[in-house]
Amino acid sequence: IKRIYDEEKFHGIIGLGGTNGTDVISAAMRHLPREMPKICVSTVAQHENWVYTQTAEIIMLDSFTDVGGLNFISTTVYKNAIETIC
Repeated sequence: IKRIYDEEKFHGIIGLGGTNGTDVISAAMRHLPREMPKICVSTVAQHENWVYTQTAEIIMLDSFTDVGGLNFISTTVYKNAIETIC
């Protein structure tokens, strides 16, 4: 992710995950500049966010449902994440 960012191929990032996915996604996001918009939609967002975000200024959004499929709730959450980053 850092290499692609250095090539200026993106200017913000959204990640989706459960417990393990959130761990992987947030670790990658922590390597990006603090000023870059970073959003993690997660099934564990309501728990101890500091474990994932640390000092990287990652916005955690609760998925309220499994991130593996699409339904009315998940599409609303994903739309909110997109609108937040744009």
